[in-house]
Amino acid sequence: MPIWDQVRLPEKEYQFEVYLPSRPKEVEIDPSGRLADTNPLNNRWKSFPNFPKADLQLNNLRTDVLPVDRYHFLWRPSLWYNRVDGVMLGANLEGSYLGLDHVFVLDGLKATKKLERGNIDFSYSTPFTLMGRGGRIFGKAKYVEGREYYEIGLLKESRTRQLFPPLHRFRFSYVLEKMNKAEYLTGFQNWPPEGDATHFYRAGWGGYFQIGKTKLNTGVTVEATALGMDFRIGREWGWIEVSAPLRKKFELYFRGIAGLANRLAPPQKRFYLASATPEEALEAPLVRSRGVVPTRFLDNVRLSGGGNVRGFYSENLSGNGVYSATIELTFPKILPTGRLPKIPLLTAFLQGHTNYIFADFGALAFYQGVNPADLDERELDLDGYIDLGVGVRFPHVWPKHHFRLDFPFYRYPELGEDNFRFRWVIGWEVGV
Repeated sequence: MPIWDQVRLPEKEYQFEVYLPSRPKEVEIDPSGRLADTNPLNNRWKSFPNFPKADLQLNNLRTDVLPVDRYHFLWRPSLWYNRVDGVMLGANLEGSYLGLDHVFVLDGLKATKKLERGNIDFSYSTPFTLMGRGGRIFGKAKYVEGREYYEIGLLKESRTRQLFPPLHRFRFSYVLEKMNKAEYLTGFQNWPPEGDATHFYRAGWGGYFQIGKTKLNTGVTVEATALGMDFRIGREWGWIEVSAPLRKKFELYFRGIAGLANRLAPPQKRFYLASATPEEALEAPLVRSRGVVPTRFLDNVRLSGGGNVRGFYSENLSGNGVYSATIELTFPKILPTGRLPKIPLLTAFLQGHTNYIFADFGALAFYQGVNPADLDERELDLDGYIDLGVGVRFPHVWPKHHFRLDFPFYRYPELGEDNFRFRWVIGWEVGV
C-alpha cells in the first residue's frame, strides 16, 4: 500500500490502486493501532462475514484493560443450586466494546433434577444517538426460578463536565413481571397468584453531587399501572445518601428513604422495613429461592434495601409505605488483612473491608379500612422501630455483589419497653 501522509492530507477519503492476483479476502488498515482513530472498529473489511474484530477469553474475575480495536467477550461456567431444581449447570457470557457499546450479559442454567426447567437471565444496553450524548436504550429479560421479568426503556445521563459531578440520570421504562410457580418462594416473599402478570411504567430521576469532600446521591422513582391491568399500581419513593469524611480516616454516612404505594398494588410492591422487595430479590440469586440458604440461617440472610432497619430481618414487616433513616460512622480497619495475597473470591474482598457503627430508625404506613374510597386515609405506625450496633462491609465478593455482616441490638415495640434483643444478620447488596 502506498505511503499515507495522514498529517498533511486534508481529504476525508484516500484513494489508491493496487493490483492483486485474486479477489481480497480481508483488508485492514493500521493493524498495529498507532494512528489516532475515533472508531478503530471499521479498520477491517472481510469478504464474509464482514464483522468487526472480536476476542473471547475466560472470565477470571479480574479487571483487564479493554482492547480498543475489537469487541471483548468473556465466558465462564455457571453452577447453582436451589431446593426445587437441584444442581443447575450452565454458562455465562458477557461482552461489549470498551464497556460502552452493545453491552450484554447472558447467563443460562439447566436444571439436573427437573430437566425441563432452566434459567435465562439477559441484559443489554447501547448508546441511543437520537437522545444525544449520554442517551442509551436498555432491556432486561429474566426467566428464573418460577418468575418472569421483562423491562425495556431509555436512559439519559447529563453532566456539565465529563467524569465530574454534578450528574443527572433520567430513566423511563415499561415493565412486565409474572409469577409462574410459587414453589420456589421462601416464606419471606409475597407474589400474586400463579399466572397473574403485572404491567407498569417506571420513571425516575437520580442525581449525584459533590461539595468539597461531601458526596450526595439522591433520586425519585414513580411507577404507574399500564392500561388493561387488574392491579392499580401507584407507587413512588425517594432516597438520599450523604457521605462526608471526618478526621483520621473516619467517615460519616446518612441514608434516608420515604415511599408510598396505593392500596391495590400487588404484594411484591409493598415496602419492607428491613430488606428489599421480592421484586428486587430477582437480582440476587442467593436470596430469591428456597434451599439456596439453609433454612436455619434464613432469618439472618436478606437482600439489603427498603427501610434497612436490619435488626428486624426475620420479622418480614411490610406496609403500604415506609419512612426510615440510617446513620453509619466508619472508622479505621481493625482486621489485619493488608498482608494477605489478593486472590479473587478468597481473600480480595477481605482486603477492602470497612467497619462501622450504625443506628437505624424506620416506620411503616398502613391504610385504614377496607373500602377503596378510603385510599387517601392512612395511618402511620408512630411507635417506629429502632436498632443500633456494629458491622463490617465486604466489597467485591462477586462482580457487583457485596455483603455486610451486622450485629444489631434492637427493641421490638409491641412487646414492651424492656424487650431488647441481639442478633447477627448478613445483608447482601447487588449492583452497587
